[in-house]
Amino acid sequence: MSTPAENWAKLIRYNFGRMMGNVRAHEKRKITNSLAFMHLAEPNMLLEAFGYGPSGSPLMKQHTCLAPDGKGRFPELHWTRPLAGQVKEYVLVCEDLDTALPGGKPRNHCLLYNIPGSTITASHLDLRTFSDDNDTNPSTSAGWKYVAHGKHVVYVPPKPLPGHGAHRYVYTVIALDDHLVFPQNKKVTKEKIMDAMTGKVIGWGQWVGQFERPYERGSLW
Repeated sequence: MSTPAENWAKLIRYNFGRMMGNVRAHEKRKITNSLAFMHLAEPNMLLEAFGYGPSGSPLMKQHTCLAPDGKGRFPELHWTRPLAGQVKEYVLVCEDLDTALPGGKPRNHCLLYNIPGSTITASHLDLRTFSDDNDTNPSTSAGWKYVAHGKHVVYVPPKPLPGHGAHRYVYTVIALDDHLVFPQNKKVTKEKIMDAMTGKVIGWGQWVGQFERPYERGSLW
């Protein structure tokens, strides 16, 4: 049970979230609005989430910070290949377009690359970590590379400010006709991946899940 001080802190966070309701990230900063997609402005692949309806559906608790274990699983995604071109690898990213962070930059919840071109699904089992502490660019148990969020954290489940309203979590799969290659001893970032994708993108698809975190007496940051 929460103490009175903890309940006051939660109420303050909730009211702060309501005050920040109009502070949102911007569509223009999402990955598909980068230079790598100038020649392919519209999606040409179908991306779906297993067990969900169309894009824009509310996320289930087990895929958010409200999961019983507090961790939240990555939703199971399925996609089609682009009709033209040979896919050498995929990039998979999840962005929060409504984060209250200053500067209007979407928050990344996962960013994976070097996903084999034969792949058409992704689930939480593929995102289990499989790296040692000295690995600059770590891999998942499926052999996919990822940009870590903290120490070996592949996926950060949706956890918006309580009271901030519904957030859009945009899952994007990107098909490339050539491999992304980075120096082994250099840390890979989202910016480096966006630059390296230029001239290689032959397809992409998106699915959006929405999640609003309400004020709850048992909720924490």
